[in-house]
Amino acid sequence: MFDEITIPQFKDSLFRRSTALKNKIISSLKKLGVDVDGIEFSRNNPMKTGTEHVSWYLDDRHCFVSCAKFGRTIENLYAISVVVTKKVEELINEEITFEEFIQLFTNHDTEVLDDRQKAREFFGVTDPVDMAVVNKQYKTLAKTLHPDTDSGDHDSFQELNKWHKVLKKEFS
Repeated sequence: MFDEITIPQFKDSLFRRSTALKNKIISSLKKLGVDVDGIEFSRNNPMKTGTEHVSWYLDDRHCFVSCAKFGRTIENLYAISVVVTKKVEELINEEITFEEFIQLFTNHDTEVLDDRQKAREFFGVTDPVDMAVVNKQYKTLAKTLHPDTDSGDHDSFQELNKWHKVLKKEFS
C-alpha cells in the first residue's frame, strides 16, 4: 500500500504540517460522508519515530490504516494521507468499487493489533517503539531462554521469537 510513495523532507514546523495532513485526511473522508467526530488519529509526536494510525467508520464498518514504514510519525502520516486521498478519489471517480475501498481499510484484523500490543508488553516498550531497544532485549532474553542453556525453555524461546517477529514485521 505504501511502496510507491516518495516521502518529502520534513525539516521544520512538524506540528503545523501534522495538523495540515490530518485536515487533508479529514477533508477526503468527508467527501464520503464520514462523520468528522468519528475520525481518530494516534496522538504521536510528529518529530519522533513511531507508527501512525487513523481510523473511521464508513457505512457502519470500522476502517483502519496504520503505517510504520518511514520512521518518523510525520512521514508515516504523510504516507497515510497520500493513500487515503488517492483511494477516496478513486472511489469517487468509480475507479474502484465501494467494497474494494472497504476491503483496503478493513482487512486489518484486531488480532494483529492485539499481537502488536502483546509484543510491546513482552519487551516492555511503548510507542514510539525503538527497534534497537527491542533487538537488544531480544538478544539478552535469547541467551537465557534458549533451550541449549541450563535455564532455557523451548516454549518461552518460541514465544520470544514470535513477539520479536511481530514487531520486526510491523517496522519493516
